[in-house]
Amino acid sequence: MIYAQDISEQKFIEKQLQNRSAILDALISCDWLLHSSDSWHAVAKTVLQQSCLALRFTRAAILKNLKQADENGTYSKVLYQWATTGFTVPINNFEAINFDDARLSRWKDILQKGNPVFSEIADLPAEERLLLKQHDTTCIAIVPLFVENAWWGNIVIERCYDTDKTSSQELGSLMAIGRSLSVAIQREHARRNLNLAKIAFDSASEGIMIIDTNGCIIGINKGYSDITGYSEEEILGATPIVF
Repeated sequence: MIYAQDISEQKFIEKQLQNRSAILDALISCDWLLHSSDSWHAVAKTVLQQSCLALRFTRAAILKNLKQADENGTYSKVLYQWATTGFTVPINNFEAINFDDARLSRWKDILQKGNPVFSEIADLPAEERLLLKQHDTTCIAIVPLFVENAWWGNIVIERCYDTDKTSSQELGSLMAIGRSLSVAIQREHARRNLNLAKIAFDSASEGIMIIDTNGCIIGINKGYSDITGYSEEEILGATPIVF
């Protein structure tokens, strides 16, 4: 009897170690994908897939918060989704999660503070449980995504079958993946803004020069060359007083 108990405990420990190894592998892989890819859009579905498989969830989606036409409210738009074979991805259900609904005010308050919403469906208050009835899910986790210090959107991940409850380590890993995704989105925004600034700089008809903290010229635009006649090669490294 004691021997059988020891075997059971050993199997439990082995299962826990396997789960932790899978979670760690997924965390490293998702972080690498998001930081090495030129665009997070190219790896979004893979990140969702690896997150679901490692954390034992059924389906997931990345949603972006968008303003209503009248600017008086927000709604969610599904950008990417993934589901385990045999399960559908209810895009309409995901987008129907309206955080301006008074019944979800608790969720909105939590998410806006940068914290996740996580619960077994059976443990939710009745009004929240009713809103998720059509999802046919047993567990839900929503991780907020922040870009430029603003609540940009969410990762919504659901489990549609009964299994062991999600551990704090698994939830922490999902939060880490959310932070990596937020950084990737932020980086792409910064790159786009930089490109727009460069276009404006290069196309301006006025002469513009950029000077470093030592007073040396480190950049000029075409307008400056047209006005002064100096090429970039001639002027870089000089001080404005020379010209």
